[in-house]
Amino acid sequence: MLANHCVDCGKDLEAYDDCCWECGRCFDCAEQCGRPCGDICLDCHRDWGMACPDCDACFRNGEDDLKCPECGRCSDCGGGGKCEDCDMCFECISNEGKHCSSCDLCFTLYEEEKCPECELCFECGDGKCENCEMCMQCAENDGKHCSSCGGCFESGEVVACAGGCGQCSECSSDFCEYCERCDECAVVDGYHCFNECGYCIEDRGEALCGNCGFCPDCATVCENADHCSECADICENCSYCEHCAELCVNKDYCSNCADQICESCHQCDQCVTICPNGDYCEEGADLCGNCGYCEVCQQLCDQCNNACSQCSEICDDCGYCTDCCSENTENAGCEHDVCVLSEEWENHWAKHSVFAILAKPMFFAEIGI
Repeated sequence: MLANHCVDCGKDLEAYDDCCWECGRCFDCAEQCGRPCGDICLDCHRDWGMACPDCDACFRNGEDDLKCPECGRCSDCGGGGKCEDCDMCFECISNEGKHCSSCDLCFTLYEEEKCPECELCFECGDGKCENCEMCMQCAENDGKHCSSCGGCFESGEVVACAGGCGQCSECSSDFCEYCERCDECAVVDGYHCFNECGYCIEDRGEALCGNCGFCPDCATVCENADHCSECADICENCSYCEHCAELCVNKDYCSNCADQICESCHQCDQCVTICPNGDYCEEGADLCGNCGYCEVCQQLCDQCNNACSQCSEICDDCGYCTDCCSENTENAGCEHDVCVLSEEWENHWAKHSVFAILAKPMFFAEIGI
């Protein structure tokens, strides 16, 4: 019920139309709507959404059709007009995608005519594809249709090249049913042999050379598939390449399948005998005939080469192994463990040799000669 006084200033209200019947303020405190509905202030109009937020035009008393259902403005403020089908102002028509951006066909009434990918109707988009339900322009631009024949990839009649060239299985050259690519895309994407022999990894299962793209039929591919015999040296025994293992210079074996590679000449232990330390082999140094160590790593017997400081003791005086040193002492007629080239040999020989004893004068006198 209307109060007798203005709720803002307390002014006596003599008549019903002296104030806004919604908020109870007098029209000195609140601006009165200038349209026929003058019994409500503009603030209440705005709160109800019954006035244009730009120009305060009133939408009551049969003028509701002036209001845009999208932005709430009048048609004059919304671009100077409205759509007669959906009542949207011209600005909202262009911003909201509710109308064709080319011919302004209203999609509110003709929603089935709108392409789901763009803001064109099917007529402006060069027609509609019944398979992918796009306009023909979008279907071609989005890769839904073959770029050569226009066939739709969702029709089930043609298959799109998985390499992204835009052509279908019917238009592509040498289309591969295994990787679903044309031959050119299959080579570029690493599915077909670079040598163009038709080898497909989806069919055969074995990887191509990661460096040059040759297949196992056209080249020997490294076990790690990084290189092949067309772009690197390959071990003939295990197929590892020079980048994955150290190859013997003869290429028969490598560090993956041979026990040793000589660090000096890079031959493997299948080609030459190598010192256990791997520094040298029989072609670069003398090796001990017993344990295989080289003369650089160990001291070899100067006489037999069948013993060294690794597997035997080497005499400091003669440089021979124990057996050779002892043999030389025995050949000299001595049964003692004294090296014939040592400093004590002369005194030892003089003391123990039969010939030395016979040479002494006292010995001759004692025997009566």
